[in-house]
Order: sequence, then structure tokens, then C-alpha cells
Amino acid sequence: MTSAFPALYGARVWLCLVALALITAANLWGVAESARLFIVPTVLFIAAIAVVIIGGLVRSHPAVAPAHNLPSTAEAVGVMLILKAFASGCSALTGVEAIANAVPSSESHVCAGLSAPKCGWASSSAPCCLAWPR
Repeated sequence: MTSAFPALYGARVWLCLVALALITAANLWGVAESARLFIVPTVLFIAAIAVVIIGGLVRSHPAVAPAHNLPSTAEAVGVMLILKAFASGCSALTGVEAIANAVPSSESHVCAGLSAPKCGWASSSAPCCLAWPR
């Protein structure tokens, strides 16, 4: 946000604390409710990543011509950038996974009419959802 609005750079700590407080309040509201709240940014994130990947696959030439006189250290920087992108993607994936893990709890009312052995915490939730007639 501070890169878009440089005047807010001095208040970045307070902006982060406010954002954390809002996310905490949403998560304390309930797992199913917070899943419904956070599904929109999650879907937008996945769609944006898909657009970037498809755009990179479709493009036949780079947007900027690469310089051919790069030193040998540029190769090491390229590897580090790929590792950094992988690490960032993995940390972003954990947020997507948290939303995905909340889906079974938001559908817990679906299992209410089924017998206890199929929907207990000890068993998997897959038989519960597969047994319910759609």
C-alpha cells in the first residue's frame, strides 16, 4: 500500500497492525464465516497467478530484450530469484490451504443427518460428503 501511496510510508507499522487486527477479528468470528469472507481475495489471487502463467506461456518473445553482456554472477542471482519466488509461492499457498481446510467445516450441517461413524472426528470427512445425496 505504501508503494502506491508513498505518503503513508511513515505509518506502515500502524497500517500493518490495523490489517492484522482486521484479519484476527475475521478469524475469531468463526472458521466458516472467515472462509466465506476470505474466499474472494483467494480466488482473485489464484486468477491473477493463472493470468501471469498463461501470459508467460503465450508470449513468444520477452517484453524487454535481455542484455547479452551479463557477468557470471547474474546466473547466481537468477537462481536466488527463482528460490525466492518459490518460497513466496509456498507461503502464499499456505493461506490458500487454510481456506481450503475451512470448507469441510462450513459444510458440517450437510453431515447432520448421517450416522455418527461416518461423520466422526476420528474418520475422514470424505465418506461423509460422498454419502450425502446431491
